[in-house]
Amino acid sequence: MMVMRLKGLMVMMSCQKYGSNVIEKCLTFGSIHDRLVIAADIAGAGEDQILMMMMDEHGNYVIQKMLETIADEWVVDLIVTVVNRNFFRLIHNIHGRHVLARLQIMLAARGSYIP
Repeated sequence: MMVMRLKGLMVMMSCQKYGSNVIEKCLTFGSIHDRLVIAADIAGAGEDQILMMMMDEHGNYVIQKMLETIADEWVVDLIVTVVNRNFFRLIHNIHGRHVLARLQIMLAARGSYIP
């Protein structure tokens, strides 16, 4: 229920200190449906917003938590697509490197890698 009230605000909240904590808690303790609503809201914002979140001091934690808590392949594919298109921008950003490291660990556990 709370997640539905935040629909449309996920990206903005993810880039704020306390807002990102709220979104992370929803990802950690929310239902599978809540997690998918959050992922769909962030995905709907577009690749530019996802990249901005990856490079943001607070937003990168939300992206990492999405990788940690959502097993749906489309979420991972979306993040891998954004990473592939913006790899050099991410590798030159401290927060982007954190996302890359988390993604590499997660993909290695699956027996895959960043193409």
